[in-house]
Amino acid sequence: MSTDEWLEEQKKLDRQWYSMDEGYDESHNPFSGLSEEYTKRKEQELEQKRKKKISARQRQIQKVSLLVVSLS
Repeated sequence: MSTDEWLEEQKKLDRQWYSMDEGYDESHNPFSGLSEEYTKRKEQELEQKRKKKISARQRQIQKVSLLVVSLS
């Protein structure tokens, strides 16, 4: 391999490296193989976790409110 060929190959590899972050296509998308059912199930799980967090936050607010009322 000559120096010119090596330099050209380095430029090509450099362009490929920096263009990796530009976006995904079907062959470079880590999420392209996920089924619709899996995606829906995960979304439902996240929604349930969010509701639990809200409920815990609401319970804390209620405790503080009861404490304030009992001190007044």
